[in-house]
Amino acid sequence: MEPFDEFDDLRAAWLAAPATAPALPDAATIAAQARRGQRRLLLTNGLAVAALAATLGFITWGGLTWEFRFPTTYLGLVLSGIAIAAAVAVNTGLLRLLMGSTDSATDARAYLAQLHRYRAQHRRLQTAGMQAYFVLLGAGMAFYLYEFAARSLTFGLWAYGLTFGWFAVAWVWLRPRAVRKQNAALDALIRQAEVLAGQFDSGERQ
Repeated sequence: MEPFDEFDDLRAAWLAAPATAPALPDAATIAAQARRGQRRLLLTNGLAVAALAATLGFITWGGLTWEFRFPTTYLGLVLSGIAIAAAVAVNTGLLRLLMGSTDSATDARAYLAQLHRYRAQHRRLQTAGMQAYFVLLGAGMAFYLYEFAARSLTFGLWAYGLTFGWFAVAWVWLRPRAVRKQNAALDALIRQAEVLAGQFDSGERQ
């Protein structure tokens, strides 16, 4: 047999061989990965709620303990407190929804639907919720700092510059990075749940 004939035979045999699809992870592996991803989301939300609640407690304590001359200072504390209290309430609702998620190993389709509801609410928080939070908190800080700025122009310029400079950095740079990271983690969790639901559906049809 000529070398070229042998090569053609091998090539034809290779082309005729059925392609084998890569094996998918089993349901237990995917469910374990989904639970780990859910625990990370719970930890992130829980830390956010704890930090916001601590800040709200400090603002409340300061408003009740310290005496200010200008009513605008108290108005700033109230606006800041409203912004943080609303953020605590919304994040607590998200945390409760995530904690109440159906077990991925027992009902994959209900678990997937629960994650979709969580993502819809989370994205509303990332858009309208964050805008309202920054507006209220920014207005609160502006009113709060006015009393101290009135005592010293230099201090006022530094205080307003640093505060709203930090707001600008948080809004323009930190917020988009956090949103992308959170969305990537949530989308990965939903993809795992979709694969898990597909495997359960395939098992039921067999």
